[in-house]
Amino acid sequence: MTQTQGTKKQPKNVPATTPVIEDFSRLINQSVDKLANEEVKTVHLFGSFYRCNWWTVDPSTESLFIRSGRISRSQFMRATRTESGVRIEDVPNTSTSRS
Repeated sequence: MTQTQGTKKQPKNVPATTPVIEDFSRLINQSVDKLANEEVKTVHLFGSFYRCNWWTVDPSTESLFIRSGRISRSQFMRATRTESGVRIEDVPNTSTSRS
């Protein structure tokens, strides 16, 4: 029986390198419009898609350790790199209302 050291077999049908996906969450946070009392939190979901939430902080409950508030707006977004920079666009809500 022979042993090989330091080599691993690559599984079939798996690319040798996985493409690196850029996370534009911080860029989206900085570029979206917000009110003075809002904070924006963006989460990278998958691929080029993000969820952006605008939080309205409740100043009456703010303490050193706990901050309370509510989501005042929410939007799915898509961010992609282009030749001229990063393109950020809203993803329209395609859900239908249920009766």
